[in-house]
Amino acid sequence: MLKKSKYMGISIIMIIIVMAIAVTASGTGEWESLGSAFRGVYSDADKSKIIAKLDGESITQQEYNGKKIFMTALYEKNHLPKK
Repeated sequence: MLKKSKYMGISIIMIIIVMAIAVTASGTGEWESLGSAFRGVYSDADKSKIIAKLDGESITQQEYNGKKIFMTALYEKNHLPKK
Protein backbone atom coordinates (compact mmCIF):
# COMPACT_ATOMS: atom_id res chain seq x y z
CA MET A 1 0.00 0.00 0.00
CA LEU A 2 2.83 2.36 0.83
CA LYS A 3 4.42 1.66 -2.55
CA LYS A 4 1.18 2.60 -4.33
CA SER A 5 0.87 5.93 -2.50
CA LYS A 6 4.55 6.66 -3.21
CA TYR A 7 3.93 6.29 -6.97
CA MET A 8 0.79 8.42 -6.70
CA GLY A 9 2.74 11.19 -4.96
CA ILE A 10 5.51 11.12 -7.56
CA SER A 11 2.92 11.18 -10.36
CA ILE A 12 1.22 14.25 -8.90
CA ILE A 13 4.55 16.06 -8.54
CA MET A 14 5.45 15.26 -12.18
CA ILE A 15 2.08 16.54 -13.40
CA ILE A 16 2.56 19.79 -11.46
CA ILE A 17 6.04 20.25 -12.94
CA VAL A 18 4.79 19.66 -16.50
CA MET A 19 1.91 22.11 -15.98
CA ALA A 20 4.27 24.75 -14.59
CA ILE A 21 6.51 24.42 -17.65
CA ALA A 22 3.51 24.67 -19.97
CA VAL A 23 2.20 27.80 -18.25
CA THR A 24 5.63 29.42 -18.33
CA ALA A 25 6.12 28.64 -22.03
CA SER A 26 2.64 29.83 -23.00
CA GLY A 27 3.30 33.38 -21.77
CA THR A 28 5.07 34.32 -24.99
CA GLY A 29 3.98 35.43 -28.42
CA GLU A 30 0.39 35.77 -29.52
CA TRP A 31 -1.10 34.52 -26.23
CA GLU A 32 0.74 37.17 -24.28
CA SER A 33 -0.51 39.96 -26.53
CA LEU A 34 -4.06 38.61 -26.37
CA GLY A 35 -3.84 38.51 -22.58
CA SER A 36 -2.57 42.08 -22.50
CA ALA A 37 -5.47 43.21 -24.68
CA PHE A 38 -8.00 41.53 -22.38
CA ARG A 39 -6.30 43.02 -19.33
CA GLY A 40 -6.99 46.45 -20.81
CA VAL A 41 -10.65 45.59 -21.33
CA TYR A 42 -11.20 44.43 -17.78
CA SER A 43 -9.33 47.33 -16.16
CA ASP A 44 -11.19 49.99 -18.15
CA ALA A 45 -12.98 52.58 -16.00
CA ASP A 46 -15.97 52.70 -18.40
CA LYS A 47 -16.47 48.93 -18.44
CA SER A 48 -20.02 49.07 -17.08
CA LYS A 49 -21.12 51.87 -19.42
CA ILE A 50 -24.08 50.73 -21.56
CA ILE A 51 -23.37 51.50 -25.21
CA ALA A 52 -26.27 49.73 -26.92
CA LYS A 53 -29.46 47.76 -26.40
CA LEU A 54 -30.37 44.78 -28.52
CA ASP A 55 -33.81 43.21 -28.10
CA GLY A 56 -34.09 44.88 -24.70
CA GLU A 57 -30.75 43.50 -23.49
CA SER A 58 -28.03 45.98 -22.57
CA ILE A 59 -24.55 45.67 -24.07
CA THR A 60 -21.75 47.17 -21.99
CA GLN A 61 -18.50 48.66 -23.21
CA GLN A 62 -16.62 45.76 -21.60
CA GLU A 63 -18.69 43.09 -23.38
CA TYR A 64 -18.26 44.82 -26.72
CA ASN A 65 -14.50 45.33 -26.39
CA GLY A 66 -13.93 41.77 -25.13
CA LYS A 67 -15.84 40.21 -28.01
CA LYS A 68 -14.12 42.51 -30.52
CA ILE A 69 -10.65 41.49 -29.30
CA PHE A 70 -11.56 37.81 -29.27
CA MET A 71 -13.13 37.84 -32.74
CA THR A 72 -10.18 39.80 -34.19
CA ALA A 73 -7.69 37.32 -32.74
CA LEU A 74 -9.74 34.39 -34.02
CA TYR A 75 -9.93 35.90 -37.52
CA GLU A 76 -6.20 36.63 -37.61
CA LYS A 77 -5.37 33.10 -36.43
CA ASN A 78 -7.46 31.55 -39.21
CA HIS A 79 -6.73 33.95 -42.07
CA LEU A 80 -3.13 35.09 -41.73
CA PRO A 81 -0.35 33.07 -43.40
CA LYS A 82 1.29 30.51 -41.13
CA LYS A 83 4.81 31.24 -39.91
